[in-house]
Amino acid sequence: MKTTMFTTFGLALVLGLSSSIAAQRLRVEIPSGQTTTGTTSDNATSKVGVTVGGIGTTVVPVPKGASSKDVVDALVDRMSKDGYKVTRDGDHGFFIDEGPKGQKVDKGGGIGSDDSGIKSVKSSIEKGAKAGAKQNGGQVPLPAPKQANAVASKAGRIQVDVEVERIENGKPVRTVVQVVVPVEVGDSAADIEKRARATLEKSGLQPRDVTVPSNLDGKTMKRCVGIDRSATGDPVHSLRFEAELPPEFIFEVESWGGTTPILGLTDEGRGSMPRMPWFYGSDPFLGQPLQLFVEVGPPNVIGGLFLGGQRFELPIPAFGPDAWLFVDPFASLFLPLPLPQNGSMGLQLPLPPDPTLQGADLFFQAIVLDVQQVVFATTNRVVVHPMQPRR
Repeated sequence: MKTTMFTTFGLALVLGLSSSIAAQRLRVEIPSGQTTTGTTSDNATSKVGVTVGGIGTTVVPVPKGASSKDVVDALVDRMSKDGYKVTRDGDHGFFIDEGPKGQKVDKGGGIGSDDSGIKSVKSSIEKGAKAGAKQNGGQVPLPAPKQANAVASKAGRIQVDVEVERIENGKPVRTVVQVVVPVEVGDSAADIEKRARATLEKSGLQPRDVTVPSNLDGKTMKRCVGIDRSATGDPVHSLRFEAELPPEFIFEVESWGGTTPILGLTDEGRGSMPRMPWFYGSDPFLGQPLQLFVEVGPPNVIGGLFLGGQRFELPIPAFGPDAWLFVDPFASLFLPLPLPQNGSMGLQLPLPPDPTLQGADLFFQAIVLDVQQVVFATTNRVVVHPMQPRR
């Protein structure tokens, strides 16, 4: 796909090219106060696994009576023997800095457990991620019924602790938003999912429908809720997930940080301004319009979207010290955005009902110009992998 760009704009893109890129640092944790059962409800051996995106998955068995620290000890020992560079962070967490043979941790990852007695896990991506990487947020799983029409025989709960970074008095301040979703007798999986989404939205978060590989078995795809930012654009730094569900549901406790899903929508990188403008969209279902929005704040701006088919990282310091172009402007479509209304620009793109498009790579980024100050700003990159509508 090609498009013609303004000459002055093209020149501005290449000014001050820099190659300084840092790697991500994945942190995982099993919070204290937990003891393993040793076997699952199906009498299989319990296990806990850590996935490092693009590198691999490490799974360890967990014997009966093991504490959170014991399980973390086992994971650190196994990953170290497998060639990972890991750094302990207290008794219950550790950082993963490199994979075997120095492989960079640049695709996020997470931690998970089957019904082993581990009820809570936490994952995050630390600052220093490379420019175009998915630096914020992650995913938590949705329950699946053991039988198609299963309903809850007893009450339960799901708790998600989301660490959000807000700007207060000009400085970033991290605060935890705790969301508790009750599970009621008679609930189906659809009931639980609907209540979870509504509760997250009521708490000021933006849940997304995504599918990602399991931390316990990368060949297994799991439906999840993606949480990248708050409704006001504040980035999510970490996710802690806890669950106690009725026996009618399969519910591995898993949490991901900085992971781009196989299907769904997520954002990567921060752009030149962490809060404004920022870019997000609706769930990308085939045969339905994809809604894309850019929050721009002041009314005196114009902007447009780049749509490309591959990742791209180019620093453009002429736009600001943290400005990057995340979609190749010379191998993409350029879509002008309408003028802002209520601080937002948006458009709809049709997604044809063609199953061959499922999982295709679509990368979007917005460029915004403040007309009065003649200042450009770049947004994060939105990654769209179309999926079939949920039934």
